[in-house]
Amino acid sequence: MNILHISDTHFGTEIQATIEALLEHLEEFPSQLVIFSGDITQRARVSEFKAAAAFLRRLPDGPVMIVPGNHDIPLYNVLRRFSSPYGRYDEYLADFSLGQDHMPTFDSDRVSITGLDTTDPARHKDGLITEEHIQLTSERLRAAETHKLKIVFAHQPVDAILEMDEKNIMHNAEPAIRQWAADGMDLYLGGHIHFPFMQPLRIRYPDIAHDAWTAQCGTTFSTRIRNKMPNSFNRICVGETRNETKLERWEYDYGMRRFKLEERVEPWL
Repeated sequence: MNILHISDTHFGTEIQATIEALLEHLEEFPSQLVIFSGDITQRARVSEFKAAAAFLRRLPDGPVMIVPGNHDIPLYNVLRRFSSPYGRYDEYLADFSLGQDHMPTFDSDRVSITGLDTTDPARHKDGLITEEHIQLTSERLRAAETHKLKIVFAHQPVDAILEMDEKNIMHNAEPAIRQWAADGMDLYLGGHIHFPFMQPLRIRYPDIAHDAWTAQCGTTFSTRIRNKMPNSFNRICVGETRNETKLERWEYDYGMRRFKLEERVEPWL
């Protein structure tokens, strides 16, 4: 089973060539599930949500899991931000995603996946893992069979490599990761910082109870790249056993106008 993880498309600032390249990639390397970890739009405008919906309609048939990011809540329209923060998101994107209440879930014979909406209209961009998030996710992790790859995803990160991104780590990340690792979480997927990396969560949380990893996605389509990191997406190649699972990062080659494999890790060998 192959899972495509995209993030931070920021429709309104998208590079059309990267969209076409991703669709071409999916023709060559089909995925059975798409995870979309927020910041779908740049400023939560109608035109941007319509562009995102048009892209989603072009994806091959199959389940999609979507959670909002902070950019999917109106910023400058303060009245709408607090009276109907997710109105446009729900109108244009909700029908594409599995699950309800911005918390999609997916189960198969190989994976158990939980998505969380960690945005808050009262916060500018910071993410928050609530106690409810922790408990609901823990229940799902404990209920999933032990042989399954257990994935949690949200928009904001629970880890960082660059010092400047320390401030972007979600509030309540540490108690959440400790609890979820104890309950068997294998992988956390996030976006937000536009800086892709894959590494064990034990680097930041050295005494967690389970060998969990994080895979951060860069911006898949937007011009808003950081640190000269190209547009990118992640691919999770789920094997028949956990030890056969591979994590891949694919980066856009602006000269060749296609995505190419940049990094592959086998975390649980």
